[in-house]
Amino acid sequence: MEHGRALYLLWLVGAVCLGLVATGVALAIRGAPLGPPVALFCSVSVLAATVVLAPLAKTVGRRTVAVVGLGVRGTAVAALVLFTGWTLATPSLATLPAVAGAVSVFALLVPALGLGYQSLVARRREGAVVVGSDLDDIATAAERLDGSVTGFVRLADGVSTEPVHLTDGAIELRRETLESLPTELASSGTRFGATLDSATPERVVLAFSDVTRDGAFSVLDACHARNLPVATTEPASDRLLTGSRTDDGFVEVHTSPLTPWQELEKRAFDIAFAVAGLVFVTPFVPLIALAVRLDSPGPILYRQVRTERFGNRFVLPKFRTMVENAESETGAVIMDDNEDSRITRVGAVLRTTYLDEIPQLVSVLVGRMSAVGPRPERPELDAEWTDDVPAWPRRWHVKPGLTGFAQVDFEGFDEGQYAADNLRADDRYMSEWSLWLDCKLVAMQFGKLFEKLNGD
Repeated sequence: MEHGRALYLLWLVGAVCLGLVATGVALAIRGAPLGPPVALFCSVSVLAATVVLAPLAKTVGRRTVAVVGLGVRGTAVAALVLFTGWTLATPSLATLPAVAGAVSVFALLVPALGLGYQSLVARRREGAVVVGSDLDDIATAAERLDGSVTGFVRLADGVSTEPVHLTDGAIELRRETLESLPTELASSGTRFGATLDSATPERVVLAFSDVTRDGAFSVLDACHARNLPVATTEPASDRLLTGSRTDDGFVEVHTSPLTPWQELEKRAFDIAFAVAGLVFVTPFVPLIALAVRLDSPGPILYRQVRTERFGNRFVLPKFRTMVENAESETGAVIMDDNEDSRITRVGAVLRTTYLDEIPQLVSVLVGRMSAVGPRPERPELDAEWTDDVPAWPRRWHVKPGLTGFAQVDFEGFDEGQYAADNLRADDRYMSEWSLWLDCKLVAMQFGKLFEKLNGD
């Protein structure tokens, strides 16, 4: 608790300093004399800084892209607050350059404060938190850590919500060590995230025998958001994106194949791509919607639950290309478009031109998807393909995308090899990623579109 109060006090001091610096720059530009306006300008600037830094206080230890993203949005909010407050106080065109100067200070210092504070908090982390669903696995991992464990979390299995006590004979491994550790029952990644925020561990160790069914990916989600190193035991390593072996015998887990700055590059590309795409296609949206409506009964948009990063679920929007309730009899299946009788006449055109994917540009813009990445699949198909190809969940380490290697290199349809071929393509993408590669794959996708339109 003392640590938390110290953090917020530091943020308050930062807000005051940021507001005063912004005021100084603004007054220097405006040339305002000393007097009541100065006090008013200071008050408005400090208020704006507090409003901006309050959300950033929740990003302590988070990834660079999250901090910078909030910083950009915060700067926009600051611009609105400063312009409104200063204009009401002293209506004059001379206020505009002053506001611009103050906003420039916010744009430079807010992300810098967030990243600097990240570095400060990282130095205070210590020990490891062991996470698992079975106490035997947790105890075994704790033994290998040789006393450097600060706590452990037993995730519920989705049915039982009763905490397990270590005094009932459930385990016999180093009882005196485990009994001294703080235990919290957590049933979701969200609650586990709160545990990480209070425990401030140096790393997290996964002790799962089956990472796809025991909740390990929800843990990876929370660790990735907080930029925390993760390691795992050997049985779980084949289904995760892993690296080298640690000194204490665990296997490193890469929550992302990209560095924080690479993620920032990719996010900037996604935003630019989505904005440009939406500007270009928006005039055609009413025509597409009308064509879908007139062609067959049913809604214009088709919404389907898909799997996104870390095994989470999201709703994927598309223009409807099939008859209504197309999967009521077939269920979730993958079929060649040329053999699928459920596709409507307009739907065939939309699929050929990829215009049915237009609504997904919004998903890219808000950050649920990426321009390039593994195509998101239905949860029931993910479960089926994980049984056939155990390493299938590795593709969950990156955001799903509109296109990727599997889409631009796709030649024909082989149901028996679909999962294995897609995973190989996704593994290749994760290992070879660069901003240039994203640009190249987008260009290749457009090239494939032009080939279709030319009948090649």
